Amino acid sequence: MEKIRICHVVNIITGKSDGVYAHLKMLFKYIDSAKFEQFLVFQGDPNIEAELKGLGITVHAMPLLKKKFSIRSFLDLYRFLKENEISIIQAHLMKPYVLVGIVNLFLRRKAIFNYHGSFVKNREYYSSLEELSYRIAHLVVYACRSYQCIVVPSQASRRLLMAETRLLPPVEVYYNGGTLEDNGVSKDSDLDIIRKLAPEKHRIGIISRFEPEKRIDLALQIAQQLLSRRKDVHFFILGDGVLEARMNHLAAELQVTGGVSMLGFVANARTYLPAFDAVLLTSDREGLPFIIWEAMEKGVPIVASDVGGVREIVEGEKCGRVYPRRDIAAAVAILDQLLSDEAMRKNMGRNGRSAIEHKYNERVFAEKFESIYFNVLKA
Repeated sequence: MEKIRICHVVNIITGKSDGVYAHLKMLFKYIDSAKFEQFLVFQGDPNIEAELKGLGITVHAMPLLKKKFSIRSFLDLYRFLKENEISIIQAHLMKPYVLVGIVNLFLRRKAIFNYHGSFVKNREYYSSLEELSYRIAHLVVYACRSYQCIVVPSQASRRLLMAETRLLPPVEVYYNGGTLEDNGVSKDSDLDIIRKLAPEKHRIGIISRFEPEKRIDLALQIAQQLLSRRKDVHFFILGDGVLEARMNHLAAELQVTGGVSMLGFVANARTYLPAFDAVLLTSDREGLPFIIWEAMEKGVPIVASDVGGVREIVEGEKCGRVYPRRDIAAAVAILDQLLSDEAMRKNMGRNGRSAIEHKYNERVFAEKFESIYFNVLKA
């Protein structure tokens, strides 16, 4: 049987605490390679290219994706998709949504848009003119039926997207979930790094990119307030990004450097999770972040802002607590209660691990996407 060829198009992946890249790697690792052959068009990065070629993925670097739209980027993508006889194009993020949508006016292949928590409305990254341009492009792409399906990472994401626009093809909900594999097994040496920095203290982990929507500034304010209440707690922030220097400066301003350790980017950060008593998320906007699944895998309770599909999983599976977005006092109160109740923490941890084992794992994920691909081809 001839393999179905799927090409993913994305304009920015870093490979560092990057949810879109983690999602792509799940697709590359768990979709049946006997039935599907997968390709990636992206902005280019030697480390990512080497890693994905090791997984047997055909990679095409397209540096023009870093810039504004150009005729060359349309022509380059058109040529690559046509020459490789791609059956399904899967666009990730807004710029690729428009790029693929317009290219597909001429190619007329099956196409999927993979929503990751942001569509046209995104003033953190788009100017008013860019937002208007995207809105017009979306209307053209929808009118010409360039896409057969939209996939979203939670029911809440579906509601958010449809509140922004009803001009969409059918929308399918998937869950990335965790993994049941033993890759990412925690080593004593990894855990000792954390434990030795804060012996005999409760440890709260924050694993995140230093990007505007992740609101590390709120995490530092939460740390300041909780540290003023109790001396038996220490925060660890694992990640890097454009705001790293600013957040280091803010930590000094808030006088929390003694209770907060910023460790920078840590490869395979999930292996450090068992050293934490809780994981904290402070995002303003998410689809459904991978750290939720990774904490559940490791049996670590979650305290997270109420964004995207977080409540759907965290409170639905009773593996943590959710607080109103940007509500520092509520987050502090939840953490204070959780750190004082070991039985509650253990119960939440067991619930999270059980949900991964029975409902949200790589097998269920792969079956869902394979079904989506076959249905799109029939559409």
